[in-house]
Amino acid sequence: MKNKKMVSILLLLVAVIWGIIIYRILNTLNSPTISVLSNTDKVVNNDTSRFIRDTFQISNNYRDPFLGTIIRANKEVNGGAKMNKEKQPKVQVATVTKWPAIVYNGMIRKKESVQMVALLKIDGKTDVVAKGSSMSGVQLVSVYKDSIQVIYEGEIKTIKK
Repeated sequence: MKNKKMVSILLLLVAVIWGIIIYRILNTLNSPTISVLSNTDKVVNNDTSRFIRDTFQISNNYRDPFLGTIIRANKEVNGGAKMNKEKQPKVQVATVTKWPAIVYNGMIRKKESVQMVALLKIDGKTDVVAKGSSMSGVQLVSVYKDSIQVIYEGEIKTIKK
């Protein structure tokens, strides 16, 4: 008898909580949103007023975490003359190789043989390529179930199925 009363009270409590939740959701969905502007609020249509220029300067006088020394922004060179021009590190421009469109369709291996061959589609031309051989300048280095490794103009690339 005691358990039945407790279950009925808890069910009633759950129904009330869910009723409040559903009421609040429906109330927020159906309520119109009205924004009221007072006379003190300014409406500005000028696009340049949105952008305010920050005026700050970054000071890089901090301790180097690896060397433990403090780095100064203006280093003095040649007995007190300040350095006007910072040395720019030399950047090597990497040549970008345009790879042909390579699609790996799968591999084939006979039970008696150890050699694996891959079904490749290079620039729209499908062919069976053995490990170590090349097709259209693309040399097949290794063949796996889910991927292959190829070399094209000295660059190695892994292509997945």
